[in-house]
Amino acid sequence: MSAIDPLSAAPATGAPMPMTQSPLENISATIKESVLEALTPLALRKSLLEDIMRTRGFAPNGKLRKLLEPIVAAPMDRFINICYEFDQRAEQFGFMQAARWMLPHFAGGVEVIGAEQIPLEGPLLLVSNHPGSFDEVAIAANLDRADLRILANRHTLLTSLPSVARTAIFSSEHDAHDRMSALRTSIKTLREGRTLLLFPTGRTDPDPRCTAGASEAIARWSSSIEMLVNKAPETQVIITIVSGVISPMALRSPVAWVRRQPIEQQKMATMLQFALQLIFPRMFNLVPRVTFSAPQTMAELTAGGAQSVQQSIVEQAQRLLALHTVRDHIVQPTFLRA
Repeated sequence: MSAIDPLSAAPATGAPMPMTQSPLENISATIKESVLEALTPLALRKSLLEDIMRTRGFAPNGKLRKLLEPIVAAPMDRFINICYEFDQRAEQFGFMQAARWMLPHFAGGVEVIGAEQIPLEGPLLLVSNHPGSFDEVAIAANLDRADLRILANRHTLLTSLPSVARTAIFSSEHDAHDRMSALRTSIKTLREGRTLLLFPTGRTDPDPRCTAGASEAIARWSSSIEMLVNKAPETQVIITIVSGVISPMALRSPVAWVRRQPIEQQKMATMLQFALQLIFPRMFNLVPRVTFSAPQTMAELTAGGAQSVQQSIVEQAQRLLALHTVRDHIVQPTFLRA
């Protein structure tokens, strides 16, 4: 799920499906009826590929897309199948259990710090950096809240998954009406005492473990954080930092170096990594780290002399990032095994 800022311009884990299996035969009849009536798997694959090309700065229907499509067809079909299975599990068992089922496809486990501090009820706003890849899954796997909503970019795969679509609050950086609607829904979510996950830069951030600029990205977090807290003053805020979702091996590949800017190289590495993981599930054996701060109210956020909630959150997030990236942290991480 590609999450954004609204104002920005488990059950038993089985082995991953073998590549020889028909790409979509593992989807239940219920999901086929509810999801695939309006969009065939082939159409969904084509739409996904167009999205990938567009977000990586390539022509959606150019020569490169035509060259890649037969190569990536099988991994993409497998990814679609995994997403449909995730959606079914989210419907039956909840988003956290579905996320824990999904993790083994992309990680060997997750190091977790501070998850025990997450309140089980009441309005909660989680603000996080967004290195991409499977960061939302790593966060959701530690959120024991049935009321989770996530700000997300609107694109075809997410809107095709019924349970994910109900969890997401969709928006678009190119549609002002869409953004304002997402903001109103976000405020309503918090006022109703629910949980909201927000990625305040509104775009992919540097992975703190392998790409420079993570602290500078936090400094650009959107002021919509403060607006949400002001509109729902009973909200508690938890700052979240994620790292290690991108493999250094993928980042060093020639595919990544097609781009010059480090963050664009990270995006290309993510695309390569996903494709390889879907063919060779244990190739990278990533173990990302997720750190959650203690929850704080608006009064607590401004108690230390900060001029605003926004300033306090940004400064605290930068300090949390510094602690998060120290391997010999004073707090021993909990290992969530995938």
